[in-house]
Amino acid sequence: MNSLLQNLSQVRDSGTMINDMKQFGTVFNSVAQSCFTSCVHTVTEGSLSETEINCSNDCIDKNFAAASRTMLHFMREKMGNDVPAAEPN
Repeated sequence: MNSLLQNLSQVRDSGTMINDMKQFGTVFNSVAQSCFTSCVHTVTEGSLSETEINCSNDCIDKNFAAASRTMLHFMREKMGNDVPAAEPN
């Protein structure tokens, strides 16, 4: 019975990990689309301009920093104050 419970727990953990990966992919795609729309203005060139590259990098950094802070806050609310503080950037 104990091994059955362990197997069920592993299956549930695998399912949770897959859902987390799907959710991360969705967030990543949303951020990439938002930053592309905000930063890239010329699609006829063969490459991005320096301004577009800097804008995209800043946009992605800000969005992922905000997502990290949000997730940390959520984890603290869900799990209590056992969650370590985020490293300052």
